[in-house]
Amino acid sequence: TGLEGLVLRTRIGPSAIHTDARVVAWTAKQPLCSENDLRQEQRAFILERLHKTFSWSRIAGLIADHYAGYAHRRLSEKTKAVLQAERWLDSAKSQDEVARRFGKQLEQLFGTAEEDGYRQLLQRTEAAVGYFVRTLEADLIGPMQKHIDELRARKKAKKYLAEMQALKGLCVRKKQQLEDALQIARGLVVPIPT
Repeated sequence: TGLEGLVLRTRIGPSAIHTDARVVAWTAKQPLCSENDLRQEQRAFILERLHKTFSWSRIAGLIADHYAGYAHRRLSEKTKAVLQAERWLDSAKSQDEVARRFGKQLEQLFGTAEEDGYRQLLQRTEAAVGYFVRTLEADLIGPMQKHIDELRARKKAKKYLAEMQALKGLCVRKKQQLEDALQIARGLVVPIPT
């Protein structure tokens, strides 16, 4: 049902891949997609991908869980760490709210995007990506990295350090998703005929 936990013990060579005759027979019976159907499916996929990119609920939720976990942690300078985590949580919630508003705007823009060759969608996506990348770096990735660097010298912080690395990694992946979404939006733009 999923790839999580799947471990390959050996390399998969071309000779290990076979086509099942039943699959070939079934696909031969299926009607071909029209160009219009294909375009509609492509638009739906791209819109869904953009929505996922601009969803902050996972980041906000994990930072909220991290913040709640301080009640049970024994850290030196715990008060400082709690205040820092509270700032991360406030920033993530704020970014989540902006992302929700942008998601609604994306729906509206996508509805009329073909009319102007996706130019306005690209313009708004560029602005949103710029905002979120700056905010991620300034409010989450940078401060988390600084906190991680401070923790490395401390003893008995291995588990906490691993949790911080995972949180920062999530933010770095979100930044990459944003940059990928911008490339998708750029790829949608229809060139102006000369």
